[in-house]
Amino acid sequence: MHRREDKARQGQKTFGLIGGRFNLDDLPLNHQLRPKILREVSEIDSDVVKANITSTLKRELKEEIDLVAGVHYSYEEDVSVLPVYKEVNGPSNRHAFSAYKFYLYEIKLTHIGETHLLSQISNRSDNLKWFSIDEMISPQRFDGNSAYVDVLHQAWGKELDKKLRSIPDSSASSLTFAGESKMLDLMGDSAAVFQFGKPGKEKPISPSRALSEAEWQILILLGWHARGFEILLADNSELKLLEGGWIDAANLIPTIRSLQDKIQPSLRGLVEVRENRFAALRIAPDILFFSASLFQYQFRGSNAGGGEVRIKRLDVLTPWAKLYGEVYERDIKGSTLSILRELEKGDEPSSEWDRALRDQLGDGLRSIGLRRLWSMKGNTTCLIEGLKPIPGTDGYR
Repeated sequence: MHRREDKARQGQKTFGLIGGRFNLDDLPLNHQLRPKILREVSEIDSDVVKANITSTLKRELKEEIDLVAGVHYSYEEDVSVLPVYKEVNGPSNRHAFSAYKFYLYEIKLTHIGETHLLSQISNRSDNLKWFSIDEMISPQRFDGNSAYVDVLHQAWGKELDKKLRSIPDSSASSLTFAGESKMLDLMGDSAAVFQFGKPGKEKPISPSRALSEAEWQILILLGWHARGFEILLADNSELKLLEGGWIDAANLIPTIRSLQDKIQPSLRGLVEVRENRFAALRIAPDILFFSASLFQYQFRGSNAGGGEVRIKRLDVLTPWAKLYGEVYERDIKGSTLSILRELEKGDEPSSEWDRALRDQLGDGLRSIGLRRLWSMKGNTTCLIEGLKPIPGTDGYR
């Protein structure tokens, strides 16, 4: 949404939908020179406005988000016309009655338009902000900003939420990797391998050639960003983080192209580059994970009294940014602690334990990027290979 021009007025909602008012410049010149044109465009059901309203659409999208019709987006010709919106505005005893007719268009972004818009939002973050549907409907957002969609409230009433959720996604691109069968663990270092497939049926996948350290670092950075994990850019970094897992990094494109070439034969479409400037991993965040070698663990407590499991995702340093780690902690019963300690020793737990552990720990582990805590090694069930104790703890105490 775009910050409204009357932002200095106290009590006014701060952001509105992209768009604006029709003006005479949206008419062909011969129409602008007609003697009664001002009266014509002021009529609530003006035919001349209706015939030229797409000029307003194109002008406003260019002015507010720098999108060009036919290059960055297309729009549906079947416009939705809302009921006339009426309101009274003004301070003290000085009020004005206004009536507006709103035309709503559905926009479909091109691939170029999508990343261009994300870049605009990054560059103009004070004036352009994402609002979720819930934030649009609510009186105020967490940061104090609010959405001026009074006309939609008036037109759709209690159906507003349903109507907004029925609007098609404007994105032109779908993710290449989605669904459980395409789960992916990114490699833990430049010499390691990917793990691809459903849990328990993962297959190791190697790049066609070994990755350089820089290629691995940019891969992990893209993965971190795709998951929404915290990233602190270096002071001298020319890289920009955009929404949707995209980065703006023209100077890194040669490295990213080389990475793309090396993993393309086996993981085609995982890395996407646009306009020799933008790059992203085209994978759903909920199926993207990281090697267990980037995690450490600690089990605390006693089998009799219960305890706590602590899993730590490590920081990763790159030349362009610091990728921050995260800790997942959960209190567990003594029986669960006993199972984890048996897995740590490589002993098969005696009870039916697999589902119980998944139910207790699965969502928490995945929230920090670890697919699972244990696996089969030969005929033995144990903690997943590569996972190490937090230093100084020996795994438990």
